[in-house]
Amino acid sequence: MANSPLRDRMYGFEMSGGEYQLIFEKENMGYVRFMDKTKGIFYLDPSPFLNTPYDEVYFIKAGPVPPKGQLISATVSESEKKYTQINNGVKAVTIKYVVGWTFEDPNKLIGNRLVNVDEFLGTMTEPLRSTGYDITDTGLVLGMCAVASPKMNEFEPGGLNSGVFCGKGKEKGWTAFKKVLTVVPTEFRRPASSHYYKLLETAERIRPINSIEVSLAYRETYGVQIHLPIPFDVELKPFKSYDENAKYFKPMARSFLIDALMFQPVIPEKYLKRLEGILNTVSDDMERPGNTAFDRSFASALPKLAASIARLYRKTFVSADQMKESMELWSGVVARSKRYTEMERSVSEAYALKPDEGRMLSEIKHMKDTGIPLTISNLRLHTTVPEWRFDETLANLVAASHVYFPGGDKIGLIGG
Repeated sequence: MANSPLRDRMYGFEMSGGEYQLIFEKENMGYVRFMDKTKGIFYLDPSPFLNTPYDEVYFIKAGPVPPKGQLISATVSESEKKYTQINNGVKAVTIKYVVGWTFEDPNKLIGNRLVNVDEFLGTMTEPLRSTGYDITDTGLVLGMCAVASPKMNEFEPGGLNSGVFCGKGKEKGWTAFKKVLTVVPTEFRRPASSHYYKLLETAERIRPINSIEVSLAYRETYGVQIHLPIPFDVELKPFKSYDENAKYFKPMARSFLIDALMFQPVIPEKYLKRLEGILNTVSDDMERPGNTAFDRSFASALPKLAASIARLYRKTFVSADQMKESMELWSGVVARSKRYTEMERSVSEAYALKPDEGRMLSEIKHMKDTGIPLTISNLRLHTTVPEWRFDETLANLVAASHVYFPGGDKIGLIGG
């Protein structure tokens, strides 16, 4: 069963739970897509990835125009039908006049309509045969790779960078990984997509300017920031052994993924101290002498992985248990990935700071000592690092796990 283009899906089994609700159960609610912004004319779609099936448009009669791509409820005062000649027929379009609107929380739309979490993870591992370990352990990691992570602060995009480690010369593992990731819609592999996914075999650093989330999967690549190392000593089963199940479940697995992307879980304020403690614990472990096979930025990875787990389970907020699970999972896959890598360098070499980075780190510590709130905007005012070097320098401090982003504009200091 071939996947329909995202915007042209029409069968119920292809729709996510949130899309189904907005089409059949919620009137005058949806995601804003403009027909003519200057005139205040727009559609309300069931998701950013599916056009409305109804021949209706909304016209702002009073009040401000809603922002593009946001989920809103419109207050409609009246409506009328207009008829347009199309080819040899007539098309009726309903025009709804809007006198007000409010934002809605997409997290409150119920998902899990046709496929639950276990079935989704089972779909991810169905084609795989492990040659080195229990394949069921890989399901969660693959699921997180697929649903990625929401944008959690003002500096970094959402998404997850994964590193796929199959072992030298094991082409079958990379082939299997690419097969599993076909659950990600083709539209998300285009740089203009709001949710961008790309599989890479070189150390490219890609940042599409229009993407809210950027998820890059690298094959045994070094010198790039990895949030989720994936030990992947697997190969594909014979095609006939999983083909029928894949045809049946894949459209529904894709609908599960689309539902998940609508969730934007955040770490509650009450758990930020706990996050700081986890990061400091990992930092202490990292300071022990040893080697690393890849750039494992736990400062960025652990909050992202916790949010990815929460998103997978359709949670609005990251729980304390999910924060703990993200640390345990990250530590486990880091240790297992070492078995499949040969290129290593010392931890001290991997995380050595350049002059600008060392200077900015000292300035952040000075801000903390003098009571200046640690925010990105304040750092821009107080740093001596040139503006054109600011973003890269701060990003490198995060990659080296000296600082992290608790959320919004805030900066957190690790080990300081």
